Amino acid sequence: MRIRSNGGRIRERRLRKGLKLVELARRISYSEQHLGQVERDHINAGIDMLRTLATVLECDLADISTIETTATVPLHVGARVRELRLRRGMKTAELATAVGCSHNHLSQVETGRAQPSTGLLHRLVKTLDCTVDDLKISSRGRAA
Repeated sequence: MRIRSNGGRIRERRLRKGLKLVELARRISYSEQHLGQVERDHINAGIDMLRTLATVLECDLADISTIETTATVPLHVGARVRELRLRRGMKTAELATAVGCSHNHLSQVETGRAQPSTGLLHRLVKTLDCTVDDLKISSRGRAA
């Protein structure tokens, strides 16, 4: 049995549909670079991106993702990352450089369009001098 990553599943579906990376990126309104990083499993796709991909690729969400990948990082951490970044007087580009990701990716994390990988989450925690719990948002929309 061959185990495929989410990125591998997405790439496989894209190729089956005969789409080039740039074509699929345009159809889902994400950059080619971002989609490429997702396909190579350098970053995780957020749930919104996965839903859009499933629609465009005409498949079920389960065909291109596994629950483990989208559930390993608490949802909605982006708003807290932004809040903590602003509290520390940091610009998006400054934090992105400090944690080793692109400005574009950090912006997508902060707006909920992408979920940070576990590695990025840990680098954010270290750089923002907080805990993972500090990044979680309760059901009331406040920090947990």
